This record gives sequence, C-alpha cells and structure tokens, in this order.
Amino acid sequence: MNSTPAKHDVVLIARIIGVHGIKGNCRIRSYAESLTVFQPDSIVFVATSTGQQKPYEISWVKPHARAALVSFKGVDTRVQ
Repeated sequence: MNSTPAKHDVVLIARIIGVHGIKGNCRIRSYAESLTVFQPDSIVFVATSTGQQKPYEISWVKPHARAALVSFKGVDTRVQ
C-alpha cells in the first residue's frame, strides 16, 4: 500500500515560510480559516520543491505574529 496520497487527493492547507529557532519548528502561512485544522497527532504531508511528499505528525501548533508555528514529532533540529 502506498502511504503517499495521489496528487488529486491533496488539499493545500499551508505553506512553510521559514524556520523558528534551532529545534526544528517551522513558520507556516495557513490557508485554512482556523488553526484547528492542525490538530496534534494529525498526519500531514510536506511536499518538497521537487514534488516529493513525506508524512509528518503534528506535535503542536500556535499562532505567531502574522503566521503560525508548528512542531512535528521526530523533528528536533533545523536540518531534517
């Protein structure tokens, strides 16, 4: 079974716009009306600029300035 969703099954909910700190947290620009779509323990797929997709489990999310911060389980450095 393929764990990567087909391209037509994907809904873009945010864009990673940067990093925050040294512990692997990301700054995101959410396209959703509310951050409640980013529930802890939910799986999201992060796509690279080449189109590859990798699943990540959300640890937490919180508003930050005009964006939001998200932490993914297992990501604890800026380089992953």
